[in-house]
Amino acid sequence: MQESGPTSPGDEGLKKDPAASEGRETGSSSAESGSAAAPAPVRTRTSDPVIRWLMLAIFAVVILWLAGMLGAVMFGLFNPSGAPRTSAERNISYYESLVQTGKASTQTVSLYIDTLIQAGQLSKAQSALDQALKTVKKDKSYLLAEQAQLLFAKKDYQGTVTAGDKAMAEAQNELKAAMAANVANNRAPNAGATLADSYSTAALAKANALVASNDYGAAIKAYDAYLIARPLDSDILVARATAKVQVGDKVGAAADYRAALKYIPDYQPALDGLKKIGAAK
Repeated sequence: MQESGPTSPGDEGLKKDPAASEGRETGSSSAESGSAAAPAPVRTRTSDPVIRWLMLAIFAVVILWLAGMLGAVMFGLFNPSGAPRTSAERNISYYESLVQTGKASTQTVSLYIDTLIQAGQLSKAQSALDQALKTVKKDKSYLLAEQAQLLFAKKDYQGTVTAGDKAMAEAQNELKAAMAANVANNRAPNAGATLADSYSTAALAKANALVASNDYGAAIKAYDAYLIARPLDSDILVARATAKVQVGDKVGAAADYRAALKYIPDYQPALDGLKKIGAAK
């Protein structure tokens, strides 16, 4: 009986991996046949021409819809119900929302009324003004100045003059009260105390009403009051110069026209005014 010797590493590998030898045999047979069979192509959704064209069509519809919506917004064809469509409406909506909180300052209420006046909503402006005057506790001159502007918009020129005077007097009283409060608190009288803008607003409304009434002499005095608070307004200097021309004061008119040019060089209304009265620049 013949004893078996130790197994070699090579023999062990052949025993453990019979498939490898089969693969080698298959490979050799394939090599003999010349070539192996090619795998079948796999078709995905994106490579399917029907799916691809459908996706392109959907994309095109979305683009056209977005373009249509953008065009509607640009040309004002699409507008949410009740949304402001103009800058005036946006201003009214903004200030109205502040006033409705019940916490708006008198100045904010006056701005709301002013936007209504500028938009021609005079009845609504008067209603808001009447309501505000019932509850105002400070800075009443701002509301009185708005009353003057509202009456001017209604072409009630005499009423404008009366309301303007009342607003200007109230603004001066408010200034005196602020100065007195400073003294009471051991501060300088003028510390932070200034004439309210309502004074110049009322003065201008009054001046415009007097011009509309052909009372140029009184209008000049109203322009004087305005320019005390705002001396650099070239357009008001030209307006006062024009009123001076109407009363025969060409020297005074020329001075106002030149003053306007000092603040705005080559200001055309001032140049035209000087030319009209035959005065040099």
